[in-house]
Amino acid sequence: MRENPARQILRGFDLDVALERELASMLSDGFALSPISIPALTKRLGLKSRSTLHIAARKKKIQNALAEQKSSSGVIFGTKNPRRSEVERIKMLEKDNENLQRQVDHHIEMMCRIVANATAKGWDVEYLLKPLGRNWRELV
Repeated sequence: MRENPARQILRGFDLDVALERELASMLSDGFALSPISIPALTKRLGLKSRSTLHIAARKKKIQNALAEQKSSSGVIFGTKNPRRSEVERIKMLEKDNENLQRQVDHHIEMMCRIVANATAKGWDVEYLLKPLGRNWRELV
């Protein structure tokens, strides 16, 4: 089997630089889009063997990046999320729906207070509630 001449084989310092670039890219993408793992890095770097990444210094970089990605994702790892029955899921969704409805009612009440106070002070309510234009500095 012949090597693809267009694909450059990464070794040594070039591999370390490419690894750091890929880790930075995966960190910026986040855990949902590109979780950091040795098989994923092997594929992204175009390596034939995972053992290249098991060198102590490289493995430490990967583990540090993985820990950083996990901590920034907000996901709690190591806990099992058991499947809930449909009845439990419906109850949970109804509770969420009630909470969202309370929030909507609160925001409607706040808007009514704003309109009432603006009207009481003689301000133009339509002008106050108009979306800001491109040059928002005109408000001063």
